[in-house]
Amino acid sequence: MSDLTAIEAAAADQGISGPFSQAPAVGGITIALDGASAADHRVIVASNYCQAYHIENPVSVLLQDLVKTANGGADGKTGSTAKPSVTLRLLSGSTVLRCMGKSDLATICKNRVRITAEASVIHADGSIAQAPLVAQVEREGRVGGFCGNIARYTGIVTREAAIDLLRQAQAL
Repeated sequence: MSDLTAIEAAAADQGISGPFSQAPAVGGITIALDGASAADHRVIVASNYCQAYHIENPVSVLLQDLVKTANGGADGKTGSTAKPSVTLRLLSGSTVLRCMGKSDLATICKNRVRITAEASVIHADGSIAQAPLVAQVEREGRVGGFCGNIARYTGIVTREAAIDLLRQAQAL
């Protein structure tokens, strides 16, 4: 999920609306994740087909990779860099995929991913402030004839939500 060209090609294949974001650039702060697995969840599929298909959305794995990129290669764990400036405590994640249509191939879907977190910001004077963060992204697209495409569709939308969450943290 780091190759933007491959993401755009996969999105075009499934008719997922863009634009798509570059991975977060290295910023002036270090981001650390706390409780990353709290955002991992099962995708809710509301559709005439693929109802029995289930997919887990491992948001924590994607976020750990994106945080490492945003930190310039450091993972933000204690001892790996200077003291983190922002700690993101992940609270929850959810994905709802809704598809309605007359045939599997023509059905238009909406995939919504929501990630909630609490950011703890360490100021220069040593004081700590906390702020709630919510990233929610919804994109139209198609699953097509293969229920397995739900994973790719969800991964693309989840990546956008995760990047939005990290940008919010960097802006604090």
